[in-house]
Amino acid sequence: MSEAYLASPKPAQKGGSPFAIDHVFMLVEPKAGREMDALAKGGLTQSWSRKHVGMGTANIFLCFDNAFLELIWIENEAEAATSPVGLRLIERKRKRDQGAMPFGLALRAPEPEVPFPFEGWQFKPPSVSDMKNVVTVANSSDDITQPFLFRGQRSTPPKEWTDGLSGQRQRPGGFGDIVKWTLDLPAGVTPGPDLRTLQALGLLTLGTSSGKAARWTVEAARIDGGKPRRFHLPDCTFED
Repeated sequence: MSEAYLASPKPAQKGGSPFAIDHVFMLVEPKAGREMDALAKGGLTQSWSRKHVGMGTANIFLCFDNAFLELIWIENEAEAATSPVGLRLIERKRKRDQGAMPFGLALRAPEPEVPFPFEGWQFKPPSVSDMKNVVTVANSSDDITQPFLFRGQRSTPPKEWTDGLSGQRQRPGGFGDIVKWTLDLPAGVTPGPDLRTLQALGLLTLGTSSGKAARWTVEAARIDGGKPRRFHLPDCTFED
């Protein structure tokens, strides 16, 4: 496992970015029972799950056509503490009552040669043999009031995966693409430059939460052409 700091070019201007939101993760308690029960009541289904050997974490994926939601938890804290990413997840878990954000945000570009648009450091997961690209983590991720921002390892959306891990995506519930991501920050928390850049590029919308914690609002298109449905994280509630 390596952690090498690097400098990257400035982001592209609005309308010119090759990046899309690949997925959002949410740090949860082991097995994500509460979250999965609530999301299932809203019509969402698990696509797949795995343990990250060497990182001490495990997850559940819920794939839409163009992006996915990841529920991730610390399964073995001692093992997680041996990984630079695991250490940062432990910190966010321990400092939730101090404003640590439980969310991560992964970007995706169609070609691995496209440089990550933010300054960051590189990390190679210890046991992910089916994905050979290293993960680039933005330096802004060290600020626990901001999302854990990084470049995902895949270059294609779930609807184009050929390994079967996207399952039926959210088609059984009648959902296709995620068409809008909105991140509301608690009052008093200012979005950092990286978040403001992502908003300027049209990848997400920033707002202010009415509570003391950050909240994602995810808007999913219906495959029958009906009005998109929204759900909120971390409480996993739905609205039409």
